[in-house]
Amino acid sequence: MERTILTGAMLIDGSGAPPAAGRAVVVENGRITGVAAGIPEFAVRKSLDVRDRHVESFQMAMRLGVTITAGTDAGTPLNAHGSMVPELELMVKAGMAPLAAIHAATATAARVLGLEDETGRIAPGLAADLLAVAGNPAERIQALDEVRPVVAQGRTIVNRT
Repeated sequence: MERTILTGAMLIDGSGAPPAAGRAVVVENGRITGVAAGIPEFAVRKSLDVRDRHVESFQMAMRLGVTITAGTDAGTPLNAHGSMVPELELMVKAGMAPLAAIHAATATAARVLGLEDETGRIAPGLAADLLAVAGNPAERIQALDEVRPVVAQGRTIVNRT
């Protein structure tokens, strides 16, 4: 099971039986989701039913040049604050280039929120929190979860070198 969780596959409850209602455990990015995470069965079913359509809509928006930003449901039940990488990973899996996903989470998000004169880019006079990661997120977006140093307001606040 450990290996399956790390690869993000769909798990069955271990009995070997086909998944019955409420018995499938979906693991995404090493995190148990679905009924096993406390999400009501009807909501899990609905989510699974519309997933392909959501991906199609996202791809259509990209093709049409719709402005896309990254966001999470952090702070709502079952959605703790933490990494935005799972959201960026979904955007990349749906066809967005990794650097475009990073741009959607930074410069584009700042512009959409009316904060482009304060943050979102590395430029003189703008607030810039910088981080370095192990690996190249342009090749593997998950590298963003492998944070080494973080500089915020000109001070190193994390240093995992």
